[in-house]
Amino acid sequence: VSSEQIVLVADIGGGTSDFSVVRVGPQRMNKLDRKSDILANHGVHVAGTDFDRHMVHARAAQFRDQLRRHLDGELPDEDFRALRLQNGWYVQRHAPMLRVAVPYGELSSRQLHQLARIAREFDRDYGHFTTRQNLQYNWIPLARAADVMDLLAEVDMHGIQTSGNCIRNITSDAL
Repeated sequence: VSSEQIVLVADIGGGTSDFSVVRVGPQRMNKLDRKSDILANHGVHVAGTDFDRHMVHARAAQFRDQLRRHLDGELPDEDFRALRLQNGWYVQRHAPMLRVAVPYGELSSRQLHQLARIAREFDRDYGHFTTRQNLQYNWIPLARAADVMDLLAEVDMHGIQTSGNCIRNITSDAL
């Protein structure tokens, strides 16, 4: 960059969509840690965490409303199906199944503790890691699904894009 410019930084993938507007120039390259370089963001992180956090909490609240309407008979099964699949919920023969995204295959201890809590309080004390680096629960009652989504949102986790027709996590080994 030969002169100062304002650019949009977009990081879409890995289970997140992050956006920031930053100022770059010859003296600023590789120095985006200065707050004066970050012009707009949903929070204080470059292309990041606060935007995701807001989106995950909003999606959990939306799911709670959709689930309530479905359980009250206001939202038919066929209309609710697409909404629950977008949030990682399958309805199988014996019980609903939830897939939880593990973006980039990384979990913090806080997230791992929350996943264990969900397994203890809502499932049968365990979950399964999938070949796509997601976590799967198999026995959570659908009536309690919104509570689980809220707990996931507390630790910046979700089930978005883990089921249905969507791009899923891609894993590889750099050797």
